[in-house]
Amino acid sequence: MMHLRRRWLPLALLSTSLASLTPLVAHAVDVQAEAKTMESATPEQAVQVRNDVLRDAPTGVLDRDKYGSNVCHAFAHIISDPKNPDAALNSAILVAKLGTLSTDATLEAMLKNPDPAIRYWAAKGLEGIMPTLAKLPSAQKEAISALTDAQTAEKSDIVKSAIARALHAAGK
Repeated sequence: MMHLRRRWLPLALLSTSLASLTPLVAHAVDVQAEAKTMESATPEQAVQVRNDVLRDAPTGVLDRDKYGSNVCHAFAHIISDPKNPDAALNSAILVAKLGTLSTDATLEAMLKNPDPAIRYWAAKGLEGIMPTLAKLPSAQKEAISALTDAQTAEKSDIVKSAIARALHAAGK
């Protein structure tokens, strides 16, 4: 009986481990559906949607970049819609935290948003992707130009500071 247990123990552990991974593999966030939910989300729901979409982001560079592009496409209109400021802010944080090259245009557009919190997250997002942008001189030049223009127009000291950090990350 003892030999039987010893033989089956590794198999039992393996099957238990695989069973615990199944929800991770089976779970996939539908970005379009999450964006639809975000449009009318309560503050708590907006945070949950943001966390769900971030949690589901792939880790591979190319897959994550494509995912970031899908997220920007689905959530960009929410960021610029003043009807639900919680949804707009959480969408902005989502885009900023993705940290992909595909978010650069959305982040640059966010620098012109009337909400200083969204402008702050735009600068934070650009700061985060600046090392990647440095490998693409034309993209980095566009980001630097957008940041410089935003810094000139910015009234909030907190946002100015975030913009300065992003420019510093670009070597400016």
